[in-house]
Amino acid sequence: MESRLEFEKSVPEVGDIVVGVPHRQHGEIMSMEVSQQIHFKLYSLECKMQDGEVRTMLVPDFHFHWLGDHWILSSKPYEITVESPLSLDWFVTDPESQTTQSFVAPTAAAAVAMSMNQNKSSSDSVCVGKLNSISVKIDGGKILRQLLVDLDKRHHPVSPFHGLDCTEGGRAQLTAQMMFFHPEKISRFSRAVEKAFNDLTAGHGFWWMMEGRTDLHCVECYRQIASCVCPNDSNGNDASHLI
Repeated sequence: MESRLEFEKSVPEVGDIVVGVPHRQHGEIMSMEVSQQIHFKLYSLECKMQDGEVRTMLVPDFHFHWLGDHWILSSKPYEITVESPLSLDWFVTDPESQTTQSFVAPTAAAAVAMSMNQNKSSSDSVCVGKLNSISVKIDGGKILRQLLVDLDKRHHPVSPFHGLDCTEGGRAQLTAQMMFFHPEKISRFSRAVEKAFNDLTAGHGFWWMMEGRTDLHCVECYRQIASCVCPNDSNGNDASHLI
């Protein structure tokens, strides 16, 4: 069974799904424009939301997290990665009992056969999928870029610095300090922060296994339901050749 997730994607495209955090609003990108700011790229997205309304979103490039089939939009200073499934690791879920078992098997059919040998399901089918690995690491550059964005947008109500007006001399001071953070210095800061986090977590960050997309498989012939042979053969089949 091939995964339907796309595991490597660096920039958003028209047609992609975006999910805003924390309100979990889903939208499909209908069009977009990109403008280069001093320290980041700013995306202007026209998105069709679930309720049919078209909304405009202004999103810095470092707020995008690709999770295999959609983007999470978040200002949190994390790097979230969904790794490709491990080729031999499968999970089988019984829809009746809602129990899940993990197996190391060459194919999905073989995983179903192993599951049925251990616990015969009362259902006609089971859900089968691969296991994905999720990892979370600190993004040092994002910490600094978010601070610079909040300072630069301090007149906007969403900035934590909103209302902290600068004098004319104060604006000049702040502008000069922000100009000091050119890309190489941001990169050096980012590497130092990420190295400290990697040292803290033995180089792995936080990670865990996640059940990926599933397909329904027959508990008799072990095939996917779409190609199940059982309805046409009431005597049962030797399905060993399918494993």
